[in-house]
Amino acid sequence: MPSSAQFDWAKNIPCRNIQIHGFCKFEHKGCSYNHDLKNDTFDNNKSNNVSSDETNENKNEDGPLMNQQDSRPDISPPLFKPALSKNLSMDSASRFKVDSPSFTPTAMNKFVALSPSLETIPSFVPSKSESSNLKVTPSSPSSIAPTVAESEDKKKAQENSPLNDYSSLRSTLTQTTSFNPTTAPVFTPVTNLSASTGVADVYNPSAEEPFYQNTNLFPVNFLLYAPPPPPHIALNKKANERTVDDLFIDSSLRKYLQLKNEESLKAVSNNELDLPSHVDVYHSLYPIDHNFNYSSKSFGYTSMVYKCMSNDDGRLYTMRRLQNVPITSASVLKSIKKWKKLDCANCVKVYDVFTTRAFNDNSLILIYDYFPMSLTLLENHFMSFPNKDPELITENCLWSYTIQLLNAVTEVSNLKLSVGSLDPSKIIITNKGRIRLSALSIDTILNDVRRSKEDNTQKESEPDLTALIQKDLLSLGKLILFLAKSTTVIQSKSEDPREIILELKYSTQFKNMLLYLFSENPTLEAFQSLLAPMMLKVINSLQSNCDVMESTLSSELENARLVRLFAKLDFICERPEMVQDGSWSETGERYPIKLFKDYVFHQVDETGKPVVDLTHVITCLNKLDAGVEENILLVSPDEMTCLIISYKDLKELINKSFMKLLGKA
Repeated sequence: MPSSAQFDWAKNIPCRNIQIHGFCKFEHKGCSYNHDLKNDTFDNNKSNNVSSDETNENKNEDGPLMNQQDSRPDISPPLFKPALSKNLSMDSASRFKVDSPSFTPTAMNKFVALSPSLETIPSFVPSKSESSNLKVTPSSPSSIAPTVAESEDKKKAQENSPLNDYSSLRSTLTQTTSFNPTTAPVFTPVTNLSASTGVADVYNPSAEEPFYQNTNLFPVNFLLYAPPPPPHIALNKKANERTVDDLFIDSSLRKYLQLKNEESLKAVSNNELDLPSHVDVYHSLYPIDHNFNYSSKSFGYTSMVYKCMSNDDGRLYTMRRLQNVPITSASVLKSIKKWKKLDCANCVKVYDVFTTRAFNDNSLILIYDYFPMSLTLLENHFMSFPNKDPELITENCLWSYTIQLLNAVTEVSNLKLSVGSLDPSKIIITNKGRIRLSALSIDTILNDVRRSKEDNTQKESEPDLTALIQKDLLSLGKLILFLAKSTTVIQSKSEDPREIILELKYSTQFKNMLLYLFSENPTLEAFQSLLAPMMLKVINSLQSNCDVMESTLSSELENARLVRLFAKLDFICERPEMVQDGSWSETGERYPIKLFKDYVFHQVDETGKPVVDLTHVITCLNKLDAGVEENILLVSPDEMTCLIISYKDLKELINKSFMKLLGKA
């Protein structure tokens, strides 16, 4: 283990992580570089002031003597030491200091006419001060990463605002988000200051930022699809008319699914975020928390959520990690067997739980289903993201959430388990209006861990199912009340939930439902009867959504037929190895196929410019696949040959040629 004295040379060099990302996660874990930029700037200014004071004192003391002697003084300025190379030893590197008070510029031709007195010696200015004085900003700190002060303030705010306290949660929400490598803007490097100011090149810790940036992903490019037609064309379209957009699935649905697929394929280097390459049978870890910060408010332990891939089946999973959970026996994990049996549409299925030291600590790992582009209730309704504003909370939305959460509570209670705390940061929205509980079984495991630490000899008692259900219903009521009162200005200062419910601007039926959840002995059966009228609306919307999805799926069911036609045409045409084969010539049976391929893909207009018409391609291939009796005119490129043939005959020629090609294979 190297001693800290070996890295004393780095204590005055600004940490590159703070200049690039706004923070350094190794600040208290062994990083030897300087992390206090404010004190560093103050020390530099102080050293410059001390240098100027000493210069004035020397001038006053030696002034008469210098007037009697030669005009050239004996005092020579300190020589400037250039930046250290990698080949120098560690001892020489320790003598280098960034905050050197003065130096002699290397570009001497710019200072030949200057007097060599101490007053005219240019003072050394650190790179960060130089850039601030010249007003050259390589990037906006607020757009790429927060400043050190902002990061510290935000960290303190997160530590002092418990998410389980719904009364104080809304006041702690802010619109700022921390650094996200997937949404950070592209870094624009600063211009060469030495060329414009004449200042000699010195070591600049931020000069290598362009090589370590996290650039944006290129926007999804839908080259194979056409955008929706303009409104005036869509409104005036007749029943028998089609546009290119009608040939594919709905544009919004297609884009949503493709963005989900893109989210699933995102990856990051393990070395960049200091992540292990493998955790048990899981690899390719990628953090999916939108704030990219560690949170310790929900479970009492530092937690982080990753996307990972399994070596067993190649599927993507969600890995939730709890750091430093004191598990001394495998018996505290036995409750996972019951949770694995849970199969609910409003619960994220849990697959496995284990402990690991892959993160260099005692981490508890839970494996869940993965849902790309999912947001928590907190993020969806209270936080802003690029190209997304907080979604409005309506009464219909709250009814839907209540019914879905009741379904989850009912299914969990059937297994004689408890949901635990319903935290808005642990309930995800996987689709439009579709919510799921994403952190099940954690409360049960942590309770078992606490019981094992308190008394190992005490026999475990059977939990009271009625008490667990009442506790879950109360948690459900607190969550819905928190969401409901965020849209209403509450005049009353009372903390009684019943008084707050009466001030809500919602229907009487909704208020009665909430009041029942805060009653003394609520039951599942009675609460289900209160929600029965609204359940019919939710069921109707779900079935309508299923009909739309089924219709879209049926329209895309046979889209592979055109791909097979593409493959057959390319297999048959332009085979140079069969030029000398008399039985296989493009001037015989294959000639109409060659002309048809030119007719579909190689059309030009009257000026000779290529025509790229996707509608024409798909229409011709559909007619060929169906083998219709329609005749088409095929013309050779030199316009010396014309051929009239039907799609039916073309289909027979293609099938015959393809079977003949298979015989030669």
